[in-house]
Amino acid sequence: MSTQKEINKAIRHLMNWSERPEWAADKIAVFERNVETAAERMEMPTDLLLQTLQDAGVFEILMLFCFEDLATYHSSTDGKNLINDFLKRRGWRESVHGRRYLRQLGDAILSLYEVQAVKPGRYCDVVDLVRGGKPVRVYEVVGTQHMARWDRLGARVLPGNGKAMFSGSILPFSAEASEVLLSILSDTRTTTREAISRLDVEVDLKAAITATNESNFLAYAVPAFSLVWMTEVVKQLETPFPEIRNRDGDALIFAETQFKFDPQQQAKIITLLDAADDWERHNDQDLHWDWLPEGKAEAGIIHGFVDLKGSMLSLSSNSNSRYEKGSTLLAELLNGLIEPPLTSIESPEQLMEKRTQAGESSAPTDLDLSPEQMAEVMAGYLDQHYRQTLEESIPALGDKTPRECVKTKQGREKVISWLKYLENQEAHRAKQNGSSAYDFSWMWTELGLD
Repeated sequence: MSTQKEINKAIRHLMNWSERPEWAADKIAVFERNVETAAERMEMPTDLLLQTLQDAGVFEILMLFCFEDLATYHSSTDGKNLINDFLKRRGWRESVHGRRYLRQLGDAILSLYEVQAVKPGRYCDVVDLVRGGKPVRVYEVVGTQHMARWDRLGARVLPGNGKAMFSGSILPFSAEASEVLLSILSDTRTTTREAISRLDVEVDLKAAITATNESNFLAYAVPAFSLVWMTEVVKQLETPFPEIRNRDGDALIFAETQFKFDPQQQAKIITLLDAADDWERHNDQDLHWDWLPEGKAEAGIIHGFVDLKGSMLSLSSNSNSRYEKGSTLLAELLNGLIEPPLTSIESPEQLMEKRTQAGESSAPTDLDLSPEQMAEVMAGYLDQHYRQTLEESIPALGDKTPRECVKTKQGREKVISWLKYLENQEAHRAKQNGSSAYDFSWMWTELGLD
């Protein structure tokens, strides 16, 4: 029998043991502190909260979380613990691997971890955001297939047999929710320390109480994890996903238009673009122009890009209105030198979906791009988009540009969090679409954060 099968067997036996009458009171206590307390804080009936979690498809995650809390929970009345009691009275029937896992689970502490690196299907490197320390490599097959760098997880890390592993219960937290959780833990720890410092007891006893509290702090804080996690689940169900818009208030899309032209007219097209107020060329070597609708004197807000390659002029922008306006400007500026546009692409995801649904039997479009070509186009667009973003005010950065923010310690921390968010969201998008994730490493280097 494999090690994992032996561990699963031991967990099933422990679950059966928890059904014995003597554990009924502890099960109620664990349910109250994790579920009923959260329902009360969210001002929801407990039944409605459980049904909401069921509808969200995460009810089983909560049940496993509560079971592991029960397994590691020490009764306030007699100090008994489910795992210790099971191993003492029935552990001899379990395999060596099963007993070892249960002992390690009993000693493991729930904490908040951040994924620093991930090898899907093999392992991830995580760092404890509460207790600090060096990154730990955790070997996990199934969970890592859905992980991305900078994910944040409420989990127990077990030392394993020479290789660290997660316990069965893992709560995923968004960056925003994890910051709320970290704030709660920090405030609670500070309040407790202050209360202990005011105790009228001997110094040695006070030190002992402080040490005991520090070692057991996270064990007491388990309900904070479940509360923040359930609050976020409910919030996500009740709040529609916000539509992303550009600075003009237009819905953000990826629009690209291509115009054919006679290669013999290229020199004339270059001259007209160089002379136009709305278009600024990067340098004499590149046939690339930024669209600056306020004129070159007010450069800063870029509405699109133009590239010349071979016999094709490409206009890319991030909204329908900009794409239409830019196409009109080019048609007027280059009247008679370019042909009508071949096609436009609203979003790479939509194009790939149409290609998949149509199959090979469908007729090719005028601009029929392979997945590799589409990825190259998208990467080029995102390069331009994020280079522009480095010069723009970002609400998450206090309406400062990233370049301005990195000049101070506090600003650097904000930029790091912002970059982590961008990288994490892009990694999950790529996993969902089966595509390659955009590489943000150049932005870390550009901002001096690598």
